[in-house]
Formats: sequence, C-alpha cells, structure tokens
Amino acid sequence: MERLTLRDALASDRLEDFVRQEEASGVELVIGSDLERALALLVTIRWSQNHRLGSQEHPILSRVE
Repeated sequence: MERLTLRDALASDRLEDFVRQEEASGVELVIGSDLERALALLVTIRWSQNHRLGSQEHPILSRVE
C-alpha cells in the first residue's frame, strides 16, 4: 500500500488515516509539528468556508457534545 502524504490526506479529507499511519510507523506527533500546523490551517479554511456560506454555527463547536 502506498504511503499517504499529509498533502494528499488533507486534499482527500483523510487526515485520521494519515495520523494512524504515522503513529503506526513510530512518528511522534509533537507540538509545533507539520501535522499541527496543517490541522490549524484545515480548521481555518473550513471555518472560513462555513462563514462565507452564511452559517452562524461554529463548524467545530457545533460537533462537540
């Protein structure tokens, strides 16, 4: 099976698969890592898209129960 890159994971909405893959290969996800920066960018992009569509709900907080 071909390794999933961070770029491909973000583009195909498979970030969870990427994290599992990296953890399984022994990569330690640390503060300030590329993954953390990518997650911050993804959240910002999705929030911006949601905001432009006129939704008043916060896209992340609306999923937390």
